[in-house]
Amino acid sequence: MRILLINTSDTKGGSAQVAWNLAKGLRARGHEVEYWVNHKSSDADFVHEMVRPAVRAGRSLLGRVVHRLGINSLQLESASPRHSVPGNPAEFDLIHLHDVGEFNLSHFDWLARQAPLIWTMHCMAPFTGNCLYSYGCDRYMNGCGSCPEYGQWPLHWLHRDGSALNLRLKRWFLRNTPLQLIGVSDWIRERCQESRLFRDQPATTILNAVDPERFFPVHQTEARDRLGVPQDARVVLLSVAGEPQDTRKGLDIAVKALHELHDFPVFLLPLGIAGDSSELREALAGFPGLPPRHVHEDATLRDYYAAADVVWHPSRADTSSMVSLEAFACGTPVIAAAVGGVPEVVKDGKGLLIEANDSSELASATRRFFLDPVIKMGIDESLQRHSAELEFARMLDEHESFYSSFLDAGTPNPIS
Repeated sequence: MRILLINTSDTKGGSAQVAWNLAKGLRARGHEVEYWVNHKSSDADFVHEMVRPAVRAGRSLLGRVVHRLGINSLQLESASPRHSVPGNPAEFDLIHLHDVGEFNLSHFDWLARQAPLIWTMHCMAPFTGNCLYSYGCDRYMNGCGSCPEYGQWPLHWLHRDGSALNLRLKRWFLRNTPLQLIGVSDWIRERCQESRLFRDQPATTILNAVDPERFFPVHQTEARDRLGVPQDARVVLLSVAGEPQDTRKGLDIAVKALHELHDFPVFLLPLGIAGDSSELREALAGFPGLPPRHVHEDATLRDYYAAADVVWHPSRADTSSMVSLEAFACGTPVIAAAVGGVPEVVKDGKGLLIEANDSSELASATRRFFLDPVIKMGIDESLQRHSAELEFARMLDEHESFYSSFLDAGTPNPIS
């Protein structure tokens, strides 16, 4: 098959990693795969960056109207994808969309005329009026409006709450667009199918997996030596958000848990897209550990997972958990909040699930993990049974099967 994958970035972020793993895995199986992105950071020859037209100084009339109406998320000023594609999308058997945050939503009908469209849901943004995650709000099921997140980061800069208009326009732009949907968990698939935009649309679930050639166990002692981590420390890896104001990954919950563990100190490995920043340094000041950083190299990332005794994932919302999958592939357990699709990943005894927004339970679970040998032994046995190779093969098999059945079935019905 000739397959075109499209995402905002080629390697940075969870959706990028999923698409990257899929592209490499399918190419290894003999498929012709290209990966088109708005921002390329790898040197892979199958990745092509979208053309970026010159930006004119000042905001256009359309831009001013869009901003005044609060419908910025529709990207109506963007030239992508119709006027920025680096090749001919009609040459492919199918187009598989992932994160399309920089796409002009009015171009979807054009794209669907080039080749059959598949869209993987990595968050709730495609079918809400504005938000990445609704945090319990169910307005996306009926039309949005009166958005509880309006005025808060990352929606704090919007001129007005345009969530209801956003959703109506999404329905208009997608009304003639045949789509087949994939959720990276049952949880996000169910949210998608109960939404006003995609209600009762056909959708399937294909759980994420990581590339076993990139993530595998290495010796903990050697990893700690390379990173400068004390051999006798209780080591916790924490994934931090790319923006310090983003509380979704629960940095504030982790900090509270660290305070509650003052008599049971742990050595912290803060890791994530954010890299180092004054806000993160200030938040983590006084706690022993390495400075926050963003790691590009796979070998160093494996060392971080191997050096850790456990990974904290106290997220407030998540469709899956790539950090947990990477940890398991490296033989490291996880303590995670049971939100969204996370329980579909942290299962079979490979970690501990806790209630969301509960720093005390995070601290308590951490104590139990280090002090209760029965818990530790059970987790170790479960991790030994985990096979990243089989999980990766399963993900590729399910995509191949889905692609074939999708193409054999012909064009699906457009959104009603």
